[in-house]
Amino acid sequence: AEEAALAAAAKQLFARFSAQYAIWRNAVSCAAELDCLLSLARASSAAGMCRPAFVAEAEPFLHIQRGVNLCVQSALSDGQCIPNDIRMGPAPDGAGGGGE
Repeated sequence: AEEAALAAAAKQLFARFSAQYAIWRNAVSCAAELDCLLSLARASSAAGMCRPAFVAEAEPFLHIQRGVNLCVQSALSDGQCIPNDIRMGPAPDGAGGGGE
Protein backbone atom coordinates (compact mmCIF):
# COMPACT_ATOMS: atom_id res chain seq x y z
CA ALA A 1 0.00 0.00 0.00
CA GLU A 2 2.81 2.38 0.90
CA GLU A 3 4.61 1.58 -2.34
CA ALA A 4 1.46 2.22 -4.38
CA ALA A 5 0.92 5.56 -2.61
CA LEU A 6 4.52 6.60 -3.35
CA ALA A 7 4.13 5.57 -6.99
CA ALA A 8 0.91 7.58 -7.31
CA ALA A 9 2.53 10.63 -5.68
CA ALA A 10 5.56 10.34 -7.98
CA LYS A 11 3.30 10.01 -11.03
CA GLN A 12 1.39 13.15 -10.01
CA LEU A 13 4.60 15.06 -9.36
CA PHE A 14 6.06 14.07 -12.74
CA ALA A 15 2.82 15.01 -14.50
CA ARG A 16 2.87 18.48 -12.93
CA PHE A 17 6.54 18.85 -13.83
CA SER A 18 5.91 17.75 -17.43
CA ALA A 19 3.03 20.19 -17.78
CA GLN A 20 5.57 22.99 -17.31
CA TYR A 21 8.19 21.49 -19.63
CA ALA A 22 8.84 24.69 -21.64
CA ILE A 23 9.46 26.73 -18.50
CA TRP A 24 11.84 24.12 -17.04
CA ARG A 25 13.66 23.75 -20.39
CA ASN A 26 14.20 27.52 -20.56
CA ALA A 27 15.33 27.65 -16.93
CA VAL A 28 17.86 24.85 -17.48
CA SER A 29 19.09 26.52 -20.67
CA CYS A 30 19.57 29.83 -18.85
CA ALA A 31 21.38 28.11 -15.98
CA ALA A 32 23.69 26.32 -18.44
CA GLU A 33 24.48 29.56 -20.27
CA LEU A 34 25.18 31.36 -16.98
CA ASP A 35 27.44 28.48 -15.91
CA CYS A 36 29.44 28.81 -19.15
CA LEU A 37 29.76 32.57 -18.82
CA LEU A 38 30.86 32.33 -15.19
CA SER A 39 33.42 29.65 -16.09
CA LEU A 40 34.80 31.80 -18.90
CA ALA A 41 34.93 34.85 -16.61
CA ARG A 42 36.83 32.85 -13.99
CA ALA A 43 39.27 31.43 -16.55
CA SER A 44 39.86 34.85 -18.12
CA SER A 45 40.85 36.32 -14.76
CA ALA A 46 43.88 34.00 -14.54
CA ALA A 47 47.34 35.36 -15.26
CA GLY A 48 48.04 35.66 -18.98
CA MET A 49 44.39 35.41 -19.99
CA CYS A 50 42.10 38.10 -21.35
CA ARG A 51 38.40 38.80 -21.82
CA PRO A 52 36.68 39.04 -25.20
CA ALA A 53 35.79 42.33 -26.81
CA PHE A 54 32.29 42.39 -28.25
CA VAL A 55 31.77 44.76 -31.18
CA ALA A 56 28.83 45.59 -33.44
CA GLU A 57 29.69 44.62 -37.01
CA ALA A 58 27.61 43.90 -40.10
CA GLU A 59 29.15 40.42 -40.50
CA PRO A 60 29.78 37.97 -37.65
CA PHE A 61 33.40 37.08 -36.96
CA LEU A 62 35.69 35.54 -34.38
CA HIS A 63 39.32 36.55 -34.14
CA ILE A 64 41.56 35.05 -31.47
CA GLN A 65 45.18 36.07 -31.09
CA ARG A 66 47.61 33.80 -29.25
CA GLY A 67 44.79 31.61 -27.96
CA VAL A 68 45.41 28.50 -25.89
CA ASN A 69 43.09 25.63 -25.05
CA LEU A 70 42.75 25.68 -21.26
CA CYS A 71 42.04 21.94 -21.09
CA VAL A 72 45.15 21.10 -23.11
CA GLN A 73 47.24 23.56 -21.13
CA SER A 74 46.17 22.08 -17.78
CA ALA A 75 46.80 18.51 -19.03
CA LEU A 76 50.40 19.24 -19.99
CA SER A 77 52.95 18.51 -17.27
CA ASP A 78 54.70 21.86 -17.72
CA GLY A 79 51.50 23.78 -18.55
CA GLN A 80 53.10 25.14 -21.72
CA CYS A 81 51.30 24.95 -25.04
CA ILE A 82 51.80 26.78 -28.30
CA PRO A 83 49.37 29.68 -28.73
CA ASN A 84 47.49 29.91 -32.02
CA ASP A 85 45.70 32.65 -33.92
CA ILE A 86 42.19 31.96 -35.24
CA ARG A 87 40.29 34.08 -37.74
CA MET A 88 36.75 33.18 -38.75
CA GLY A 89 34.80 35.67 -40.81
CA PRO A 90 35.83 39.05 -42.19
CA ALA A 91 38.19 41.41 -40.40
CA PRO A 92 36.26 44.07 -38.46
CA ASP A 93 36.46 47.66 -39.67
CA GLY A 94 39.78 49.23 -38.73
CA ALA A 95 41.35 45.89 -37.77
CA GLY A 96 43.31 45.41 -40.95
CA GLY A 97 43.59 41.81 -42.04
CA GLY A 98 43.73 42.35 -45.77
CA GLY A 99 43.52 39.28 -47.93
CA GLU A 100 41.58 37.11 -45.46
